[in-house]
Amino acid sequence: MHDSERLLTFAPIYQLFTMRIRNILFALIAIVGLSACNGAQSTKKAIDEEALAAKGLVISQTNFPDANLCKFLLAQGYGADHVITPEEMATINTLIIDNMNIQTLQGIENFTGLVTLSLNGNPVNELQLGSFSQLQKLQCRQCGLKKLNFQMCKQLQEVDCSENLLDSMTVNDMPALTALAASGNGLEKVTLKQCPQLKALDLSSNKLIIVDLSQCAGLRSINVAENPMSIEVADFDAFVKSLPTAAAPTAEELAEHTSATLEGLSIDRLSQQQQNLVQQKGWKLTSAPIQ
Repeated sequence: MHDSERLLTFAPIYQLFTMRIRNILFALIAIVGLSACNGAQSTKKAIDEEALAAKGLVISQTNFPDANLCKFLLAQGYGADHVITPEEMATINTLIIDNMNIQTLQGIENFTGLVTLSLNGNPVNELQLGSFSQLQKLQCRQCGLKKLNFQMCKQLQEVDCSENLLDSMTVNDMPALTALAASGNGLEKVTLKQCPQLKALDLSSNKLIIVDLSQCAGLRSINVAENPMSIEVADFDAFVKSLPTAAAPTAEELAEHTSATLEGLSIDRLSQQQQNLVQQKGWKLTSAPIQ
């Protein structure tokens, strides 16, 4: 075969080979260009976040790792520009984030001016509130809570932590607390100390054996229905001893002919002496049916 014929034979192969090489080079150039573009965008994003941080608290997953919480904040008027300025933060006193599947509350500690916090139905499992000196109302129902601490929130007036997984509760030195609802947990022991303004207490549907209410002189309504202590006479003795003398009725209660009520007790399981002691302390017994 002549040289010219060999060249003609290999020409198509050569063309195919060079075409593939060219395509590979184009692809490499495109990848390098895209990487450079992404790098530029990342740099720009970092510069943008630094610029925003100079204005206030940036709403990003760095500061708020939970995507659902981040999304909520961005949808608020103060979060539309991705940053909360100190002036905006000073006006935020209510945060209602119920049922948003938020799993971590990291970042909300920055909202130190909150008066009301409601996070019902979010699986956060643990709630430690340490920086909310102005908080007055806390709603955290159905959050799967195994741990709850609001001891540093001395202005708290109302707490509803019902339907969680708490097995014990100690509330100490809460001078403003007026209402506490903790029904539907697994509470076995509750100790309340130095809560002079506490008027309404709901501990129904728990596993209570020990309750100490001796330092809650302002109580007017107690519900301990559906607890072992409510129907077992022996366990009830300690409860009666810790029961404070009912506070004198308010003007509104006198006008409405109401009195301090102790709900949920199966009275026919109590001795006459126990019933008398409860009534001597100024409490009106309301019976609960035996299950």
